[in-house]
Amino acid sequence: MNGLSGLEGTIDALKARQEFENRILENLHMPMYILNNSEFDLDKHRDNLKEVLEVDQI
Repeated sequence: MNGLSGLEGTIDALKARQEFENRILENLHMPMYILNNSEFDLDKHRDNLKEVLEVDQI
């Protein structure tokens, strides 16, 4: 990548991965939802997923 290692290298690699994944998602041409679970709150994540699935059913 850019010669970084340790925490800086990890962060750089994760950012590059996110950009790559976003480019893939943009080219799928289908409905998509990105759920943020950065709080690692299983109940909140489950509720958000249920909302997305219910909206998608309409």
